[in-house]
Amino acid sequence: MTTDFHIIPKLEHYGCMVDLLGRSGKLVEAYQVIQSMPMKPDSVIWGALLGACSFHGNVELAEIAAESLFLLEPWNPGNYVILSNIYASAGQWDGVAKLRKVMKGQPNYKDSWT
Repeated sequence: MTTDFHIIPKLEHYGCMVDLLGRSGKLVEAYQVIQSMPMKPDSVIWGALLGACSFHGNVELAEIAAESLFLLEPWNPGNYVILSNIYASAGQWDGVAKLRKVMKGQPNYKDSWT
């Protein structure tokens, strides 16, 4: 992109690549794009990877994406819920229970699961 078109990729370009690779099931490649980025990935990029992991059922990369989102957006319960749903779909009920325990320790926690 830089050589052919003299355009320096921005965060949005990397986000599109992560989203496209993730949607096509190339989750490892999407994660490699994140790792190779010259700038720090934001919550949109990690959210694209987490969403792709949810769709394709990749628990290992979902945990990596979610941990980054927990640091960037500790106030966003949606990230916890998505990871919990991934655990549940994979039959990893210990992971679901662990996340519920973590969420109950968060300020502004609302237990909508009971």
